[in-house]
Amino acid sequence: MVQPSGASIDDLKPAVREFNGLIKAGVPKNRLVFALNHIATEAEEKDARNYIIEAGYNVLDGYLMERAAFRIAQNSGLSITETKFKTLNIRADSLIQNLINMVANNG
Repeated sequence: MVQPSGASIDDLKPAVREFNGLIKAGVPKNRLVFALNHIATEAEEKDARNYIIEAGYNVLDGYLMERAAFRIAQNSGLSITETKFKTLNIRADSLIQNLINMVANNG
C-alpha cells in the first residue's frame, strides 16, 4: 500500500496513524510505504523523510516536487510522467521505478 503524503505535520501525523491502524489490523509492515509529494525544497523533503523513518516506516527514494505541471498533465488526462517538462518527467519516472523495484523485491 502506498501512502502519498506531503511534508507538513498535518499530512504526516494522520498518515502515520493510518499505517499504525493497518498494522494493528494485520497488514504486514513491509507492505506499507510512503511516497512524498508536493515537496517545495530539499530541506522539506529531508525533514519529512526523517519523520517517516523515525515513525518506523519505509519511504520511497525520490519525491514529487510541488509543481503545477503535474496537475496540468493529470487534468489533461495524462500521467505524472507526461508533463511538458523533461526533468519533471524523469523525476516522476524515478519515483515510480523505485515503487516497482520495492514491489518486485517484496514479492
